[in-house]
Amino acid sequence: PNALQLFSKAERFKSCGRDVRQGMATGDNFRFLRLYWEIPSEHLGCTKRWVNYAKGGDYSPFYRDVELVIDWMNDGEVVKSLAAELYGSESRTIKSQDCYFRPGLTFTIYTVKGFNIRPLPAGCVFDVAGSSVFLDRFDEDYMFYILGFLSSPVFQYFISALSDDRKWQVGLIQVVPWAEPDASTLSTVSALARQAYRKAREMRMLDETDHAFLGFQGFSLTLAATNTAIEKALSDANIELTDSWLEITNLVSELYGLDAERLFRKAVFDNSTNGEAKIACNPLDSGIEWLGNSDLVGRTLSWTMGCIVGRFDLGTALKSKTKPRLSAPFDALPICPPGMLQGPDGFPAKPEEVPA
Repeated sequence: PNALQLFSKAERFKSCGRDVRQGMATGDNFRFLRLYWEIPSEHLGCTKRWVNYAKGGDYSPFYRDVELVIDWMNDGEVVKSLAAELYGSESRTIKSQDCYFRPGLTFTIYTVKGFNIRPLPAGCVFDVAGSSVFLDRFDEDYMFYILGFLSSPVFQYFISALSDDRKWQVGLIQVVPWAEPDASTLSTVSALARQAYRKAREMRMLDETDHAFLGFQGFSLTLAATNTAIEKALSDANIELTDSWLEITNLVSELYGLDAERLFRKAVFDNSTNGEAKIACNPLDSGIEWLGNSDLVGRTLSWTMGCIVGRFDLGTALKSKTKPRLSAPFDALPICPPGMLQGPDGFPAKPEEVPA
């Protein structure tokens, strides 16, 4: 079947408990938004003044940290008051309030590399630039299946039939054709999307600002050996992520009766110049950029100083402690990354709690 036939016969994505919702606009980002590490930990959390805020960001399929927070004191009283003052009603710009703090999927509304989407943890407010997908009744396996479908060239094929301006409007995603998967396809694609999520997150674990930061755990103490090990770990994770993405493409293409090889070739050469392959929605473009020894020196020095002053947990990195548990994909984000030195309450350790 071609795209026109699928659009005319299949049900729409927005149906049967699936929905795509537009996020809010603050009206003054400089006033209301901060990076989460700029705020004292005791003021972070969905019951505190500053709550996590998903605002799109760079191209990053399957995983991206939520690094921003919004001033949401008294249920966003000041933000809503400004909206009412500017536009006559808070609902003009404070959209989808019934979906705030719910787990879902969030995507960057404008990119040049293609549509990309990742889990939205519970406890977040979301921006118009980070509009999001929700289920009436949350089901983690089903949500991961949706993540796989929306990350595939199959979806890119559908959305490109509606728009070629690289701006992924909520209304366009709502009307994309949806084919309900059988139990086997759902289970397999869901597992592959989980694997892709885990591998995408692994590539961020050396970024000390990420909520998944573990520290330089288990690496050699020599610079050359550590750099080699990190490069291999990043490469292996990228290969496994891409393998999962390709298998998802095969399974979803089969479900829709489409030619997976043709769709993949289109993805590879989409927007190519002079015949040079350029993958439009390729996980190979995700992950942190690793710059070799010079980058490693800077990151290691920063982490070492953090250990000295009691910010990071040297014991965890040297494996003298049990490897900390990372939060589940749709759980609320932790106050502290697992590689940070923490007290028994989960907040940054106080001086009296740091081992001598």
